[in-house]
Amino acid sequence: MRRTHGFTLVELLAAAAILGVLLVLASSMTVQAARAGASVDEAAQREQLEALTRELLREQLQLAAFGPAAGDVWESKLQLGIHVGGAGAGGDVLEVSYLEDRWSRTPQRETVRLEARRDSNRNWNLYLRQEGATRQPAVQEVSGLRVISFATPAGSVPSTAPLPLQATGLELEVSFTWQESSNLFIPFGAPVTVRSLP
Repeated sequence: MRRTHGFTLVELLAAAAILGVLLVLASSMTVQAARAGASVDEAAQREQLEALTRELLREQLQLAAFGPAAGDVWESKLQLGIHVGGAGAGGDVLEVSYLEDRWSRTPQRETVRLEARRDSNRNWNLYLRQEGATRQPAVQEVSGLRVISFATPAGSVPSTAPLPLQATGLELEVSFTWQESSNLFIPFGAPVTVRSLP
């Protein structure tokens, strides 16, 4: 028999098999690239949440240095400073009291409470609550706050030290839902009185 122009069945099957292998390789590479992209996105989101948490805690806790100096009669009368307590599932509760004078002529005592808690959907959040307002989620995925130590003019003291004390800073351990924690040192612009939560 004489061959005409065209392909034999064996040649077509071989070409189809090679094409099938190439398609499987291309699709597996696409899936791997998508997974790698998702993992990079997740890592970037985690870094953003960590940075946001650090900045929020630093901003709120450094407000405790605003107002009369530690030991001043008004400072003790107004109970300004930081209150620590309530070690529950989310760790310590931090309450910051300071004098706010940016928006009014007379300084007003402001209080902000920071705590890690689960919401109604059982998701962890860092909550911020201003005095007289409802608790608001500030950062997602924060599963715990724990005071590790206080910096004092005499040196570092553990969080188990008797309160009240004068602190020039504090070290916090911040835990996240992805089983990671980081330590954060927050210096104060002036000595701050640290008390136990009532």
